[in-house]
Formats: sequence, C-alpha cells, structure tokens
Amino acid sequence: MRSKPKILIVDDDATFVDFVLCALKNETYSVCCVKNADEALQEYNKTEYNLVITEVILPGMDGIKLFEKFNEIRPYTDVIFCTSYSSVESAVKALKDGAYDYLTKPVNADEFRLVIHRCLEQRKIFEENEELRKMVQLIESCKSLSSTFDKEKISTIALEVLVSEVKATAGFFVSYDQNDTDFDILSSKGISSAKSEDFLRLFPQYIKNWKKKKAALFHFNKDETNKFKEIYKSLKDGIVIKIQVNSTIKALIILLNNAKRGNFTPTRIKNAEFIVKETTLAFKNLDQYLGAKELAYIDDLTNLYNSRYLYLILDREIKRAKRFKTSLLVLFIDLDLFKKVNDTYGHLIGGKVLVEMAQVLTKCVREIDTMVRYGGDEYIIVLTETDLDTGMKVAERIRKGIEDHVFVKDEGLDIRLTACIGLAGYPEHAKTKRELIHFADMAMYIGKGTTKNAVYIATDKIKSMKRSAS
Repeated sequence: MRSKPKILIVDDDATFVDFVLCALKNETYSVCCVKNADEALQEYNKTEYNLVITEVILPGMDGIKLFEKFNEIRPYTDVIFCTSYSSVESAVKALKDGAYDYLTKPVNADEFRLVIHRCLEQRKIFEENEELRKMVQLIESCKSLSSTFDKEKISTIALEVLVSEVKATAGFFVSYDQNDTDFDILSSKGISSAKSEDFLRLFPQYIKNWKKKKAALFHFNKDETNKFKEIYKSLKDGIVIKIQVNSTIKALIILLNNAKRGNFTPTRIKNAEFIVKETTLAFKNLDQYLGAKELAYIDDLTNLYNSRYLYLILDREIKRAKRFKTSLLVLFIDLDLFKKVNDTYGHLIGGKVLVEMAQVLTKCVREIDTMVRYGGDEYIIVLTETDLDTGMKVAERIRKGIEDHVFVKDEGLDIRLTACIGLAGYPEHAKTKRELIHFADMAMYIGKGTTKNAVYIATDKIKSMKRSAS
C-alpha cells in the first residue's frame, strides 16, 4: 500500500499555517509544519518529503537559499513558494531555477489544493516510471545495453557488441529521425567519422529501398557494394540493420567486412539478429524512460515545456548549429501589465489567460520550434535554423497575434494584452545558452521600459545593459 504523500510547510506566519492545515484537513496528506530554515533542514534530512511549501522571507536563511540546500540533499526537490507580492520577483527566479510553482498571498484554498494535487500527481507518475526503469534487467552481454537510457551510450555499446560478435571489420551507428536527409552518426568503429559521413552522402539513393525491406537485417546488394567501395575501398560485404520500434525506424547500423575477412557467415548473422532484438528493446525502454522524463519537463498549467527543459534543448541545438554551421534564435516574450489581470479578475482567470497565450504562440511557430513557459507570464521560443530576418518576422507575427487576440472570450470577458519580445541569436550575439537567454531578456526589457508592445534585437549596447527591477 502506497504511503501518504508527505508535505513540509516552512513558514513562521501562524495565520498562514492555520490556513494550510484547514485547507488540507480532508486530504490524504501527511503534513509537517516548521517555522524556519534550520528546522526545515533537520526535518528534510531525516524524512523524504514529496513536496515543500515555503515562504520566501524566513527568519535566518531565506526561502530561496533553503531551496538550494534542499536540492543539495535531494536533487529535483519539488518546492512551491507562497509569498507576498513584494517577493514575487524572487519566487519567479526560483521558478526559473527549478521550483515547481509559486502562489501569492492571500492564497485561494481551491487553487492551493489544485496546485498541490497537480504537483504530487506529476511526481507520482515520474517515480512510477523511474521504478519501471530500475526493474529492467537483462542478462549476459546485452544487460548493460538494455539498462542504458542514453542514445549515444546505447549506440556505442550496441556497435561494440555487434562488431565483436559478428566479426565485422568496421561499422557505424546512425540515428534516424524519419527524414530521408536527417541522419546523425552517433558512433563508429574501425572507420573514421569522416568516412562514415561520406557514406551518408551516398545514403539517400538507397534509403527508400532499405525502408521497404521487411527484414531487420539484410546484405548490401551488388550495386551498393560497388558504390560504397568508393569510400571503403577493400569492401567485400556489408549488412544493414534496422532498429525499428513498432512502425518507427529509430536507427540504422551499417556493418562492413573487407576482402581479408570475407563475407558475413550465417552464424554471424544469427548472432547479429539476437543483438538486434536486444538493441530494439533498449530503444523501447529509452522511449518509455524519455516519456516519463518529459513529464518532469512539462509546465503543468500551459502544457508547454518548462525552464528545466529549456537548458537541455539549448545544449542540443547549439551543438547542432555548431556542427552544421547553422543559426538559431531565442525569443524572450513578456506580457505587458499582466499583473493587472490577476488584480482585476483573480488568479484563476489569469491562469486561463496564460493557457490561451500558449495557444496563440503555437499558431505562430513551426512544429520543430520549442516553446517554453519560462516563469509567470514570461515565455521563451527557440527557433532552429533561423536567421535574424526570419526571426524578426516570426516575432512580429507573435506580437501582432497577441495584440489582436481577445483573451477569455468564452467567459464573456474582453481582456486585451500586448507583449514585448527580445531576440538573440547564435552565433551572432552569444555562444552559450545562458548568454542567449540573458541577451534576449535584455532586448525584451528595452520594450518594457519604453513603448511596450515592441520587438527588439540584441545589440552591443543592449548586451552591456544591466536589468533593473520592473
């Protein structure tokens, strides 16, 4: 039987503590209340809490520093800040650093219970999938293969085992993204990365034939062998292995034999077929794991990605842009005067506005672009393979789309908003993910401090600015 979720309340305000106990009295939670950071750390060290609810301003160590301490004890601690408007900026900063959410006092009891429920449900799903991951066990040489949840490690292990067991002279592992021209060599053995890239340049003319084959493993035909000799001059025989999960091709593995080694024998092929099954299972497990992991990267309100995911996607896209000598843009979007919406209509309506905002953004960008709710009413969009001229057009389309949209119209309201958008590009303005976000933020802030409802690109002058409190 699953134990009750444990919630730690850290607040020296007796009135708020009474509110919490009253709001949660009918819920199946185990609640512990402490008054300061020292007591909180003592409790957190001896008990594994599912959720911490804390004030930003505390006696002694403040709530932001306490949040950092919690993460040192157990990474990815779920923390909700309940604080006054005067401390909202600090709470938003904590949100960007990985806190789950923040609420402003006085807190609505229904909203309070809803945020807690969503947080605990998301954590439960993630933990269940983590438990599933830990249960995965395989034997012999493929045990490490199927217990690995990193695509590059899977490729390295699978290729190492295949080359060894099949007695190939060379091979390389190709990640496949369902686009006939979009391949990525994850690992190679017995052949240089440069020659593996040369193979890919000959790849497209054969890919359609290889995709049509029902078998998971098949030999090069005569034409392919002769063609690929241009790259691997001593080529005698080659086989292609498809790693396919359901109807989706996840990867292709190319194994080569030179004239000295001869053709692949039936015994070698049989060994390869066993390893293919284990590699396919590894990719199935990887899909399950990534699906569970993605839940931790989804903003619960808008269903966009959250700030945790932003840093991962920027790492990946900067590497891709550097490799293929392309560019990418970061758009930093901040709604103008959004606080008035919460003050006038309440946080529940404010939440609906933020959800609609996500829908407006979705209509303005491509499916391959990444949208993130960065915190509060701030959003970030990562535009891949996009130059500044195109990025400006997209930003202007977004600005106009927000300006023209009537929010919460279905409930008889007529809420009109505008937004400021800042752009920063790789490699024009920044070389790192944090610089990209910072410079786009600074460009956005020019609009916030002047006309509002504007789009600005990062410049040398903007990059040297320091942002003050808004």
